[in-house]
Amino acid sequence: MGLGQLELGTGLNKVEVSLRIIQQNQPPDTPYFLGFSGGKDSIVLYHLAQRAGVKFEACYSQTGIDPPELIHFIRNEYPAVAFIKPLMTMWAGVEKKGLPTRRRRWCCEYLKHHAGKGRIKLMGIRAGESDGRKRLGFISEFNGSLVVNPIFKWSDNDVWEYILENKLKYCELYDMGFKRIGCVLCPLARKTQRQMEAERYPKFVEAYKRASMRHTVKMGKDEISGREYFKWWLNL
Repeated sequence: MGLGQLELGTGLNKVEVSLRIIQQNQPPDTPYFLGFSGGKDSIVLYHLAQRAGVKFEACYSQTGIDPPELIHFIRNEYPAVAFIKPLMTMWAGVEKKGLPTRRRRWCCEYLKHHAGKGRIKLMGIRAGESDGRKRLGFISEFNGSLVVNPIFKWSDNDVWEYILENKLKYCELYDMGFKRIGCVLCPLARKTQRQMEAERYPKFVEAYKRASMRHTVKMGKDEISGREYFKWWLNL
């Protein structure tokens, strides 16, 4: 198993399949919108797009709750990546809508999903990331955009194999025990990761707490209820 394994029906390995998908689905008149998160999958995607020889614009949705190490990595190693601002800050959103949860994750809509809307997107989505993503396939549609997922069938091991074989630089957080890199205290992250983030980024924890307290006041509740609400969320 691995990147060199040939796929039945095509006689191509995983890298060759990904390159073909990128080339066959490139927009006729405009560059791809390449969603760049700075994580391991998007690093591989960026390199594959370069190898495929297609035109693309790499963009990072800067949410305001980004790990500082990640921002530093992108600016230093990928200076061509454009930063896109959110439609609303996380803190304004929490004050208005409450803290985001797995079932009520309103944050992505305002912080990320508006970026590249209507464009043909090149994304590093993989089936192994979640049950929901398994249903997407190499080509999918989302929020008014056609989405091309060239590494859809790659495993975590495939991604790291490609990074190491091609000597690609990656964010230092992976070497510090982080399994995923994204918004600090994302409700989709595992509890162990959220605990690591809470310890590493206390200023973000305090900002979430202040915003959630403003929300509870708006809802007509007292400070005790606000503190309990925030404690519950932090330990999801």
